[in-house]
Order: sequence, then structure tokens, then C-alpha cells
Amino acid sequence: MDRFTPSDLALLATYDQPAPRYATYPRPARFDEGVSVRDYRQAARASNEDPIPKPLAVHVPFCLRRSYCRDDKDTAPRAQRADQYLSYLTREIALHAALYDRDRQVEQLSLGGGMPALFSDAQLADLLGAVHRHFGLRRGRAHDFALQVGPNGVALKRIATLAQLGFNRLSVVVHDLDPPVQRAMGHRQDAATLAGLFTAARRAHIPTLGVVLSLGLPGQTLAGLSTTLTTLLALRPERIDLSRYSHRPGLPGDRQRGAGVVLPTREQRLAMLDMAVSHLEASGYVRVGMAQFVRPDDALAVAYREGRLRHDVNGDTEQPDADLIGLGMAAISKVGEGYYQNARELPRYFARLDSGELPIWRGHELSADDRLRRDVIQRLLCQGEVDFSALEKRHRIVFRNYFAAELIALERFIRDGLVVLRRGSLALTRQGWLLANRVAMLFDRELSGLAPVRLQIVR
Repeated sequence: MDRFTPSDLALLATYDQPAPRYATYPRPARFDEGVSVRDYRQAARASNEDPIPKPLAVHVPFCLRRSYCRDDKDTAPRAQRADQYLSYLTREIALHAALYDRDRQVEQLSLGGGMPALFSDAQLADLLGAVHRHFGLRRGRAHDFALQVGPNGVALKRIATLAQLGFNRLSVVVHDLDPPVQRAMGHRQDAATLAGLFTAARRAHIPTLGVVLSLGLPGQTLAGLSTTLTTLLALRPERIDLSRYSHRPGLPGDRQRGAGVVLPTREQRLAMLDMAVSHLEASGYVRVGMAQFVRPDDALAVAYREGRLRHDVNGDTEQPDADLIGLGMAAISKVGEGYYQNARELPRYFARLDSGELPIWRGHELSADDRLRRDVIQRLLCQGEVDFSALEKRHRIVFRNYFAAELIALERFIRDGLVVLRRGSLALTRQGWLLANRVAMLFDRELSGLAPVRLQIVR
């Protein structure tokens, strides 16, 4: 596949700007503290009429090392912090479970957000035991128990135990193996450790292994990233996620950066993305969603081909839309047509649970306009195409009338070859895929800058 020219990259850079990944729509910034625990309870009880197994997300707000990615100022010993946090997670699990029918077992479990490998094997077993005791864990061919780790975040001898606990998917946060980037980020990772982790996971018969790479890191170069990709592809992971690095000056790692280390320019970052996409596709990987690449037989690839891929707080998923319960500090639940987010600070999270109450801090109950826009954004980010007639049937609107202002705003994107507009659909081009969430922003009522419209119902 032809790579982009410097002029192509310069054009794309004019569009490139930070944009949401849209794990939720609306974004959490629009969540309202007026949405309360009472609203969540009502939604949870109403959801019992639909016995779809609920995905369960557990967010752990601790890093294994203080590094560029987090600002954890708690100086308590790591084991003590893990014990304390686990005890509060267990309380929260019990409070949630009291709202749901017992026949609604958990088929999906995702531990991520702060390197859950912080927990010992015994602590992980206790956590899964609490979920099973209060909800029931459904184990079988369809179950999906995922754990996010760093290459140095879990001892190789533990991998077999993780498999025995039921984890059948590991996501390894690599960022970049290039030594200058490692030094700038305050990380210590190497190819040999990563290869050892993959070997141990294969021996333990963990079927799905993924890696997360970041683009736009301090000191990152096209050559260094290419070397990292070559190393990773030799391991044949089932999934590779290309994420955009968001720089946060002032974190501990920022002070550790060597003199002269700078962030790549927009053009350089886009060139890295272009190179990575070409490299992965040439190696037989299939692009699904915004920036995830999977083997052709992966469940995500099948869902993409069948038009049922979704994107939520756990990333891309092949699972049908279902209620999702978030556990832990800052975790987000989606039940019915509402989002509910926990307190983002540990003291506040602990205090709510100490009072015997769920730690829900804010939320958002979706309007008809929210549901429609979420659907459009999901189609763009997951499939790269929006079928007007399908949306018109689901939401009883006339697409070209309802989104007249958005279609006018898209004209610039169409002229520059990012979007193709047909009579009954719009689709991202290869260039447009690189900026999929930037295109999606046009359909975000809060970020598009366009005047809102009334819902136009087809009678």
C-alpha cells in the first residue's frame, strides 16, 4: 500500500487536533452531578427485565511504578494500598449486586486502568471470588476475562495462575521499546522480557494476547517505532492497539526527561501512524475501529465484517450492547440509557462506601438526540461508514435534514479526500481513517460548534 507523501501529511496535520476516543457519548465532561445514586438504582432495577449478561469493568487506580503516565502521591506500601483498595472494591460489588437479579451472571470481566498486576494472585482470586459470590461468573466458550499488564508488571511464574483464574485475554502496555523513549518516559521495558511474557502466556494456553503502542511519545522517531513494530510482529500478538499519547506536563516523569527530548510534531506523529498502519496491514492484520489491528480470524475482525463492532469504556468489543457495571475509583457504568461515574478521588470514593452508599458522583441520562448522535459516532469509529437508511429506521428521522449543518461542515473534509459522501451514506477514506475521531467530532453536539436542532420525527 502506498504511503502518504509529505504534502499529504501536511494536509492531514491541518485537521489533526486532540479529539475524544468516545468511550462514552456524551463525554464524561458533560456528566452532571444532578444524576444521583437514586437514578442509578432505578435504572438497575428496570434493567432486570432484560437478562443479558453484563460486562463488568474493574478500574484499578494504581501504577506499579511512578512514571510519566500517572501522578500517584500516596506513599503507603504498595501491598497495603492494594489490600485497602480490594476491601473497598468488595464492598462496592456487594452494593451493586443487591440491585440485580441473580440470573444475570457476568460473562465479561475487564481489569484495567492502572495495571491490576499490582494485586497478588491471592488478591486477584479474592476479587474474582467476590464477583462470583455476588453475581456469578459464567465460564465457557463465550466468556471474556481480560487483564491489562506491563511487560515488567507481572512475574512470568504467575502467568499460569492467571490462566487458572480464568483470564483468557492479556493486554500488554508496551508504549515503545526504543531506549531513548523508555528513558524519557521513566520506563524500563525490553524485548526479552516481553518475549518471555508471550512465551509463558502461550504455554498457559491464554488464547488472546494484545499489545498497546503509543504514538507521539517524547523522543519517539519513525525509525525507533519501526524497530519496535518489527519486534512485536515477531511475537504474533492477536491484537495491536495504536493509541495517541496525551502529554501531561508536570507529572513526575516530566521532570525526569533528559535535556533536548521533545515531542514529535503533528506531521511526524501522522507519519508514524501511516507507517504503522502500512506495516501492520502488510503483515496480514485487519484494521478494526479507530486504531486497532487484529488477525483476520479474531472475534473483533468477524464483528467488523458483520457490521456489529462496538466501542465502549473497555475499547472495541464484539459483544452486543448490554449493561456494564464499572467498579472502582472513576469507573463508569452504563445501565439502560444512562451513564454513571464513580468519584475520581480515593478519599471521596472511600468515604461514600464507608457510609454504606455506592460511590456514584455524577452521570448522564441520554436524550433522543444523544442516542442518535452516539449511534452515528459509533458507526463512524467502528465501521468507518454511516448508512443513512438504517439510522432513519432506528431513530425515525430524515438524516440529511437532521444533520444538514453537519453535512455542510463535512464539505471541507470531502474536498480534501477524508470523507466520501454518497446518496445514502458517508464513509471514511484511508486518509480519513487516520483522523476518524476528528470527523466524529462534527457530530458531537458540544464540540462541533454547530447550532443544535430539534429532533425531527418521521410521522
